[in-house]
Amino acid sequence: MSTGLLPRIDTALFVGGPQLTTVSQDGRNFVLVNEKRLRAELTDGTIIELNMPIGGTSDGASMPEFAAILGFTPYGPWWGPAYAHDGCFQNWIQKQVNGLWVPADFDEATSNDLINALMFASGVDDRFRVIIKKALDMFGWYAFHKDRQASQNAHVFK
Repeated sequence: MSTGLLPRIDTALFVGGPQLTTVSQDGRNFVLVNEKRLRAELTDGTIIELNMPIGGTSDGASMPEFAAILGFTPYGPWWGPAYAHDGCFQNWIQKQVNGLWVPADFDEATSNDLINALMFASGVDDRFRVIIKKALDMFGWYAFHKDRQASQNAHVFK
Protein backbone atom coordinates (compact mmCIF):
# COMPACT_ATOMS: atom_id res chain seq x y z
CA MET A 1 0.00 0.00 0.00
CA SER A 2 1.46 3.34 -1.01
CA THR A 3 1.66 6.05 1.61
CA GLY A 4 2.39 8.72 -0.97
CA LEU A 5 5.75 9.44 0.70
CA LEU A 6 8.99 9.34 -1.22
CA PRO A 7 11.43 6.63 -0.14
CA ARG A 8 13.88 7.70 2.59
CA ILE A 9 17.37 6.47 3.44
CA ASP A 10 17.11 3.34 5.56
CA THR A 11 20.71 2.10 5.76
CA ALA A 12 24.04 3.43 4.53
CA LEU A 13 27.73 2.65 4.74
CA PHE A 14 31.11 3.96 3.69
CA VAL A 15 32.59 1.71 1.01
CA GLY A 16 35.93 0.54 2.40
CA GLY A 17 35.30 1.92 5.90
CA PRO A 18 34.71 5.39 7.34
CA GLN A 19 38.29 6.71 7.06
CA LEU A 20 38.62 10.01 5.23
CA THR A 21 41.76 11.69 3.89
CA THR A 22 41.63 15.42 4.52
CA VAL A 23 43.87 18.47 4.89
CA SER A 24 43.38 21.54 7.05
CA GLN A 25 45.17 24.85 7.37
CA ASP A 26 43.57 25.81 10.68
CA GLY A 27 42.70 22.49 12.38
CA ARG A 28 38.99 23.31 12.20
CA ASN A 29 38.06 23.45 8.52
CA PHE A 30 38.92 20.45 6.36
CA VAL A 31 39.10 19.63 2.65
CA LEU A 32 38.73 16.10 1.27
CA VAL A 33 41.78 15.08 -0.77
CA ASN A 34 40.54 11.63 -1.90
CA GLU A 35 37.10 10.66 -3.11
CA LYS A 36 35.02 8.54 -0.75
CA ARG A 37 32.17 6.34 -1.94
CA LEU A 38 29.03 5.52 0.01
CA ARG A 39 26.18 3.14 -0.60
CA ALA A 40 22.69 3.69 0.76
CA GLU A 41 19.52 1.65 0.69
CA LEU A 42 16.19 3.44 0.54
CA THR A 43 13.06 2.32 2.34
CA ASP A 44 11.71 0.96 -0.97
CA GLY A 45 14.79 -1.27 -1.37
CA THR A 46 16.52 0.87 -4.01
CA ILE A 47 20.31 1.01 -3.67
CA ILE A 48 21.96 4.34 -4.47
CA GLU A 49 25.66 5.07 -4.91
CA LEU A 50 26.98 8.30 -3.43
CA ASN A 51 30.30 10.08 -3.81
CA MET A 52 32.15 12.49 -1.57
CA PRO A 53 34.31 14.25 -4.19
CA ILE A 54 37.77 15.72 -3.79
CA GLY A 55 37.38 19.27 -2.49
CA GLY A 56 34.37 18.59 -0.24
CA THR A 57 34.62 20.74 2.88
CA SER A 58 33.59 20.23 6.50
CA ASP A 59 34.18 21.61 9.97
CA GLY A 60 33.29 18.28 11.58
CA ALA A 61 30.15 18.00 13.64
CA SER A 62 28.94 21.52 14.40
CA MET A 63 28.06 21.48 18.09
CA PRO A 64 27.65 24.12 20.77
CA GLU A 65 30.75 24.51 22.95
CA PHE A 66 28.94 23.32 26.09
CA ALA A 67 28.31 19.96 24.38
CA ALA A 68 31.98 19.04 24.98
CA ILE A 69 31.13 18.67 28.68
CA LEU A 70 28.74 15.88 27.67
CA GLY A 71 31.36 14.15 25.52
CA PHE A 72 30.41 15.65 22.16
CA THR A 73 33.22 17.10 20.06
CA PRO A 74 33.34 17.93 16.36
CA TYR A 75 35.79 15.05 15.83
CA GLY A 76 34.35 12.10 17.73
CA PRO A 77 33.51 8.71 16.19
CA TRP A 78 30.82 10.53 14.19
CA TRP A 79 33.52 12.44 12.20
CA GLY A 80 33.00 10.58 8.88
CA PRO A 81 29.18 10.64 9.07
CA ALA A 82 29.26 14.35 10.02
CA TYR A 83 31.54 15.07 7.06
CA ALA A 84 29.04 13.38 4.72
CA HIS A 85 26.20 15.29 6.40
CA ASP A 86 28.01 18.58 5.73
CA GLY A 87 28.25 17.43 2.11
CA CYS A 88 24.49 16.99 2.03
CA PHE A 89 23.77 20.36 3.62
CA GLN A 90 26.32 22.14 1.38
CA ASN A 91 25.07 20.09 -1.60
CA TRP A 92 28.47 18.82 -2.73
CA ILE A 93 27.72 15.14 -2.03
CA GLN A 94 26.91 13.43 -5.33
CA LYS A 95 24.67 10.62 -6.54
CA GLN A 96 25.09 8.61 -9.70
CA VAL A 97 22.51 9.20 -12.42
CA ASN A 98 22.91 7.48 -15.79
CA GLY A 99 26.61 6.92 -15.08
CA LEU A 100 27.30 10.55 -14.17
CA TRP A 101 27.95 12.08 -10.75
CA VAL A 102 25.52 14.91 -10.06
CA PRO A 103 24.70 16.84 -6.86
CA ALA A 104 22.44 14.65 -4.71
CA ASP A 105 20.34 17.67 -3.72
CA PHE A 106 19.02 15.91 -0.59
CA ASP A 107 16.51 17.74 1.54
CA GLU A 108 17.16 18.28 5.25
CA ALA A 109 15.31 15.15 6.40
CA THR A 110 17.15 12.91 3.93
CA SER A 111 20.47 14.45 4.99
CA ASN A 112 19.64 13.69 8.62
CA ASP A 113 18.63 10.13 7.70
CA LEU A 114 22.02 9.67 6.02
CA ILE A 115 24.09 10.77 9.02
CA ASN A 116 21.97 8.56 11.28
CA ALA A 117 22.45 5.50 9.05
CA LEU A 118 26.18 6.19 8.66
CA MET A 119 26.64 6.62 12.42
CA PHE A 120 24.85 3.31 12.98
CA ALA A 121 27.01 1.52 10.40
CA SER A 122 30.16 3.13 11.82
CA GLY A 123 29.42 1.83 15.31
CA VAL A 124 28.68 5.16 17.00
CA ASP A 125 27.24 4.49 20.46
CA ASP A 126 23.43 4.59 20.22
CA ARG A 127 23.17 7.17 23.03
CA PHE A 128 25.26 9.65 21.06
CA ARG A 129 23.70 8.70 17.72
CA VAL A 130 20.13 9.25 18.92
CA ILE A 131 20.97 12.59 20.58
CA ILE A 132 22.79 13.87 17.48
CA LYS A 133 19.91 12.82 15.20
CA LYS A 134 17.28 14.42 17.46
CA ALA A 135 19.31 17.64 17.73
CA LEU A 136 19.63 17.79 13.93
CA ASP A 137 15.92 17.15 13.46
CA MET A 138 15.04 19.93 15.92
CA PHE A 139 17.73 22.55 15.27
CA GLY A 140 19.47 21.68 11.99
CA TRP A 141 17.09 23.66 9.81
CA TYR A 142 19.06 26.89 10.30
CA ALA A 143 22.37 25.33 9.24
CA PHE A 144 20.69 23.56 6.32
CA HIS A 145 19.28 26.79 4.89
CA LYS A 146 22.47 28.76 5.61
CA ASP A 147 24.71 26.11 4.03
CA ARG A 148 22.44 25.59 1.04
CA GLN A 149 22.31 29.34 0.38
CA ALA A 150 26.11 29.65 0.64
CA SER A 151 26.68 26.69 -1.66
CA GLN A 152 24.56 27.89 -4.56
CA ASN A 153 27.66 28.55 -6.67
CA ALA A 154 30.50 27.78 -4.28
CA HIS A 155 31.48 24.20 -5.20
CA VAL A 156 33.12 23.33 -8.48
CA PHE A 157 34.71 19.88 -8.74
CA LYS A 158 36.87 18.19 -11.35
